[in-house]
This record gives sequence, C-alpha cells and structure tokens, in this order.
Amino acid sequence: MASLRSVCRNLSAKSCQPCRRVSSQTSRPWRFYSARCNMESPDVLQLAAKARISLTPNEVEEFGPKIGQVIDWFGQLQNANLENVEPTIRADIDEPSSLRPDAPIIFNDRETMVATIPTLEEPYIKVPKILKDNME
Repeated sequence: MASLRSVCRNLSAKSCQPCRRVSSQTSRPWRFYSARCNMESPDVLQLAAKARISLTPNEVEEFGPKIGQVIDWFGQLQNANLENVEPTIRADIDEPSSLRPDAPIIFNDRETMVATIPTLEEPYIKVPKILKDNME
C-alpha cells in the first residue's frame, strides 16, 4: 500500500488523501481514489483482448494495480497548474516545414508491383484475415 500512497503525493500533504484500492467483483475490479484522481481503471481482461494478448490470472492481478497507478498519474497531470508555463511547441508557427509537401505521386511501374502480390482478385489485393469475427 505504501507504493500506492507514494504515487499520489501532493505538494501540500494536508490536501492529499492517500490512495486506497477498492476491490469488488464487478467487471472493473480495480479502482483508485485520491484527492487528485477518481478515474476508474479499465477491465484488464477486456484491455488485453483489445490488445490481442492473453494474460494468466496472476498477470491480471499483477497488472490491475499497475494500470490504476498509470491512470492516477494521468489524473495528477490533469490537475497540474500550467497557467504561467509558456508553451514549448505551437501549432500556429509560420516557419517553413522541413517535411515534403503532401502531394500524390504517380507510380508508373504497376506491373512490377502487381507481380509481387501473392493473391490478386482484380481490382483488389487479397490478404489473410487478421481479425476474429467476435472482435470489435
């Protein structure tokens, strides 16, 4: 529990309550609450399914609190006072870009490219299926 408390340290210790982990049997078993963040961590199994990885029950138990800590860190970032901080990068810079212009380029050697394609069903290129039918 000490490691969870160290995650949520505030400059003023009086205004920060230590994080506490609340475990329940819901689909989202790990919740972290503090004075700075009350976001709920995602369901580890659902997150693993979306990332197309498999986790053992021990890994689910291990990663639940760690994901909660990351979410709490983002909560701390959201509460950071940036009023007097000058931006280091601006989107409205009028300097010339070092990137090439985003313009279409005509590829003249189509036959060479088509010859390297394993399965072609004109006008489409057939590729192996990578998503399962039940995935979102």
